[in-house]
Amino acid sequence: MTAANSKQYTDIVSTDGSALRNPNGPMGWGWINHATGAHDAGGANNGTNQIGELCAVLEALRHHHDSAHLLIESDSQYAINCSSIWIQGWKRNDWKNSQKKLVKNVALIKAIDWEITNRPGTVSFKWVKGHAGNKFNEIVDKLAHGYSSAVEAGTKPARMPLEGWQALLDSPYRQGLAVPPEVLRQVAALKPNKTTRTTASVRHSYAHQPGSQSSRSSITGSDQCSVRSAATLKGETVARCWTQGGIMDDAIRNEVRTAQDVLKKEAGIAAAELVKPGMTVGLGTGSTVRYLVDELGRRHQEEGLDIIGVTTSRRTSRQAQSYGIRIVGIDDVGRLDLTIDGADQVDANFNGIKGGGAALLWEKIVAVNSDHYVWIVDRSKLCDEIGAFPLPVEVVPFGARHVVSHFRERGYEPVLRTGEDGMLIHTDENNYIVDLHLGHIDHPSELAQDLISTVGVVEHGLFLNMVDEVIVGNPGRPTVLVNPFKR
Repeated sequence: MTAANSKQYTDIVSTDGSALRNPNGPMGWGWINHATGAHDAGGANNGTNQIGELCAVLEALRHHHDSAHLLIESDSQYAINCSSIWIQGWKRNDWKNSQKKLVKNVALIKAIDWEITNRPGTVSFKWVKGHAGNKFNEIVDKLAHGYSSAVEAGTKPARMPLEGWQALLDSPYRQGLAVPPEVLRQVAALKPNKTTRTTASVRHSYAHQPGSQSSRSSITGSDQCSVRSAATLKGETVARCWTQGGIMDDAIRNEVRTAQDVLKKEAGIAAAELVKPGMTVGLGTGSTVRYLVDELGRRHQEEGLDIIGVTTSRRTSRQAQSYGIRIVGIDDVGRLDLTIDGADQVDANFNGIKGGGAALLWEKIVAVNSDHYVWIVDRSKLCDEIGAFPLPVEVVPFGARHVVSHFRERGYEPVLRTGEDGMLIHTDENNYIVDLHLGHIDHPSELAQDLISTVGVVEHGLFLNMVDEVIVGNPGRPTVLVNPFKR
């Protein structure tokens, strides 16, 4: 993590890909700049959603090649992971995956890597939930879907970056693909394993019907703020990432979510077995904890389980009280017998990141006042090193933007968290959340000390060696990991 100019300007761009019959159907891609409204879209008569997502990221990078920080919002975990987390390992392995096979869509991924590495400004990614009311995600989805529909109807020509054409021609979906002859010649001219940027004339090669016009909107010089050079780490440009889960495209995301929900439910039910009559129990916040509270509510209503609950958020209080569970404040009890909560990331040293639900302050207060502290997660939350999930920091509203500037000077890539309506998120203590897009955290203890000593910071989402055990939802049965480092 390196220093950055405190006056850094951030461009926020949403990207999306679409395929009408994914895979092997008309596909589209699109991007839009939140501030300027500049946008672009394209597509082909045959392809996949994944290729569309990668094309959108690549074209967003190429149209924002300046020193401003670029935040790309995408609902595709596949595109985010390809552009950040997985790319370094693939490069080390000569663009081969773990099965020693050439990485799928490698032409696009290598082009994205070149753009990020050679971009004057830094790049970060933020995962957003698709079709959930996010204004710009909805707009860009319409751009991509609309272009794919127009290609199918024959009202718009196929338009793809050259590397997108190459990915399609290298895919199983090339049969029936309508590729203009000039594009075939340009693809053939590309050298294998080429990692440098293609020329401008080739970079923006699209197939146009005679008289057709690009839907790209230009950005004037006044819209582009050149402020600082790229942050570097060991000489390489750093691309930060916010990702949740593993490899998936839109066609299977719902199935994966369903599978993850099953694992979360199993972990929640297993954790509920730790709760005994008469206990004072801390009840956390999050999607996995909801299943825990549902099970405790069932036991309360069917078995007469009598417990006192202390919750880490008002929404958990409402859920527990709906079952008749008695909820009291943290100051109404002494030590808690047990607290069960979720986590956004957990590493091999039992360090974790929490606060994705904006409840980290209450979560930490309840945790430190508990005799036994347990996390329940699905296995996608386990990692070798924390930091890919953005680190939440709770700050007071007064002077919050000065705190953000302070973080930016330290290279922490801060973003004030907003809701789907674009308004700033408020915690239960009416504070703000700043998400730090770090990518990885080499020295979590040092970072924790730096954050907590910053004036205006209330608490951070680093939970270091605090948990006693982690219950992991796995196929078959949950696994219990006991922290050997806990003293």
